[in-house]
Amino acid sequence: MDTLRQYVSRLSNKIRARSRTFRPTSPPLICPETGNHLLSNGSVLIEKRHGRKYDIMHGIPLLVPDTKATSSGRKPSSELVAMIAKEYNNALDSEAIRSILSTRFVFRERWIQIESDQFIDRVINSSTTVLSETSADAIDVDMIDVVSGDHRLSCIFDLPEVPTSTQFSMNVTLRNGGDKAIDSSGAYPFLLGYHWSRDIPNGQGFVTLEGHRTPLLCSIMPGHSMTIPVVIATPSVGGSYRLDITPLQENALWFTEASLAFDVQVSENAVFPPPSSWRQTNVNRSYNEDHVEALRLADLWISDRFSGRELNIVEVGGNASPMIAGLDYANRINFDVDPYGLMIGKHANANYVAAGSCYPVDFILADGLNLPIEDGWADVICVFSAFHHFPDPVELLRSLETKLSANGLILLMCEPVGHVHRSSIDDGYLAELRKGVNEQSFALWEYDQIFDKSHLTIYRSQLDAGSLKVALCRKDPVLRD
Repeated sequence: MDTLRQYVSRLSNKIRARSRTFRPTSPPLICPETGNHLLSNGSVLIEKRHGRKYDIMHGIPLLVPDTKATSSGRKPSSELVAMIAKEYNNALDSEAIRSILSTRFVFRERWIQIESDQFIDRVINSSTTVLSETSADAIDVDMIDVVSGDHRLSCIFDLPEVPTSTQFSMNVTLRNGGDKAIDSSGAYPFLLGYHWSRDIPNGQGFVTLEGHRTPLLCSIMPGHSMTIPVVIATPSVGGSYRLDITPLQENALWFTEASLAFDVQVSENAVFPPPSSWRQTNVNRSYNEDHVEALRLADLWISDRFSGRELNIVEVGGNASPMIAGLDYANRINFDVDPYGLMIGKHANANYVAAGSCYPVDFILADGLNLPIEDGWADVICVFSAFHHFPDPVELLRSLETKLSANGLILLMCEPVGHVHRSSIDDGYLAELRKGVNEQSFALWEYDQIFDKSHLTIYRSQLDAGSLKVALCRKDPVLRD
């Protein structure tokens, strides 16, 4: 007969063995590098075939490849810990907050690294105390020299036809390929210019019209990119034109190798931007009120589309406070690239669920362009106030579309509408740009082109004052589950 000591020893061994047993994840997750299913033992995720491993920290699977997590070597201040606890109504344990903030995360992608500090930034409302040292400490520069470099312009939009003698703006993205910051100040300001050119009928030659300049929104650090709405005035005479948009340094040179070229028909009868079919209310709401309205619409549109509550709901960019915690459906996953926000949010969500004030959410560190879920798994993918942070919105939507079920929806909620120019930029927007955060805002005609290029169509929409809310589906969807 076993002694008590032997019995306890054997039981302990069984418990340890069970803790090392790998089981399928719930919800089911796939490896972001191979697409194979992941197994978990509670502290690590593995993909057996190729030996991929991903850590779990504070209950958060770290599914951005090559994420490195080490001790920061610094103890967060009591003030910062208290601020975060207060932000979440003291629902979090101070020691858990300290443990989370004492970790240093390093990512391979620059834009993910910058976005990974956004939770702490928002809490303290200052970039000076962000734990990561990788955010760009950009300041406006007085450009007294010509700045060389492999600068690049890109644009995802088309300009098939525009009216004569009108003015509009269009987003282009400029990458600083040099080794110095560029800015629209000083003796040689860095600007965006353009030319209209066309053949004159009857072989009379070639005419070129030079347009005015658009300044950068602020300085751009080496290797960084910025989306800038370039202001364009159209010719007074109709015809077939070529429009070239080109970076330049005034009084120095044009970077013609970085030009963007468009073949554009200019006509007196053209209508641009094209007529909008968006449902517009022009209601002006505060940030919180706008999100409450968006949550109401999300629940309404999902109920219109699906019968029952056994749905898989995903949020991309929900950080510490995912809006889907207010939606009563079977499964809810919040993906974000900010590990601090996710870890704080998971602790807070558990306490709120226990208090009966929201629904449980799974928090997972993952890139929105590479969600670690099977194709077709998600019935609804929600993006609240985060769509405009992704550098390539068409690439994002095409990636998300592959994760949708046959009748699935993508909800873009509380997205800004209209362009932001240097002359009217507010301090908050400017501060984000200077940190290197990808900030951009689209005109309605640009949203229409983004959706069309993503092979999606509008299922439901509401345009409030400066805030877009839209549900998108495939162009040829199944009509009803």
